[in-house]
Amino acid sequence: MDIPDRIAPLRRHHELEVFALRHEVAACGSTMLYVDPKAPEDKDRNWLATVPGRGFFAILHLYAPTRPAIDLAWIPRGIEQVQLG
Repeated sequence: MDIPDRIAPLRRHHELEVFALRHEVAACGSTMLYVDPKAPEDKDRNWLATVPGRGFFAILHLYAPTRPAIDLAWIPRGIEQVQLG
């Protein structure tokens, strides 16, 4: 089914909301995300699809930030590229 361009961002927003509810978190509290056009084997719960040949950007929303985040004493780590397999 083709989705009109004006609706595609709304669909993607919904997909990210669903992702937030189903992703896996490591014992240390961190989350490994896989950003690629194709889901890695056995990692689809933490996979965000991208468009082949196009870039992407990441935004981190803190909905209930604690004092260290507000004071900028806590800064999230950057995105690291890894090769699987």
